[in-house]
Amino acid sequence: MGRSYQNAVTFAVSPAVDAGHGVLHPDGRQSGFGKELCMKLLTDLFSTDYGLMSIAVIAITLGMAGWFALFFRRKMREDARNADQ
Repeated sequence: MGRSYQNAVTFAVSPAVDAGHGVLHPDGRQSGFGKELCMKLLTDLFSTDYGLMSIAVIAITLGMAGWFALFFRRKMREDARNADQ
């Protein structure tokens, strides 16, 4: 097993995170989660077809979660009311 391959496998299995500022690579480089990356991610999220579809899926999922919570809560109240009668 080559030295660089072994480092890559070690890094892939257990990356070292530097105080939340990015990932330290085995050779000492740091890939940060800086402002440029954040802006790129937000730009992609709101301006590409896959970003907009992601937002739609997230919104639908949260909407369904809210609806199910209200639905189950209403059914539990009805069931408790019917059990008392």
